[in-house]
Order: sequence, then structure tokens, then C-alpha cells
Amino acid sequence: MTEQIAWFRDEYAFLSNFYSSEIEYEGVVFPTVEHAFQAAKTMDIDERRKIAATQAPGSAKRLGRRVKLRRTGNRSRWD
Repeated sequence: MTEQIAWFRDEYAFLSNFYSSEIEYEGVVFPTVEHAFQAAKTMDIDERRKIAATQAPGSAKRLGRRVKLRRTGNRSRWD
């Protein structure tokens, strides 16, 4: 039987977007996947760099809620 993963902590912490793991996205290095995801919402390089410079992924998430959203297809909504 396969074990269900209910939380991204302990041995599964690495599966979280908040896990410390550098990632480069379009020339900017981010400390976590969460930082990169929030930055991907905008085309504004200054907003992306501001997100990359935040210490905590929760802070990056809050900043990502306030960026000028890039268009995706015929929409500019990010869920």
C-alpha cells in the first residue's frame, strides 16, 4: 500500500514550495520555488528582483499578491 503524504514536513519538507532550494528563472535566482512562482506572475523585472530579495517565502507570497499581473492567454488571472 502506498503511503499518503498529508503534510510537507519532516522527511517530505523538500516537496514544499517554501523549502529552501535555489532556482533560477529567466536570469534571476530565487531562494525557493515559492519566490520564483510569485515572480513569474509579473513581467516587471524590478518586481521580480524585489521578490527574490525577500527573506521568507511567506513574504514573497504577500508581495506576489500585489504585483502587476502578466497576461496568460486571454486572461491576467493567477490562481
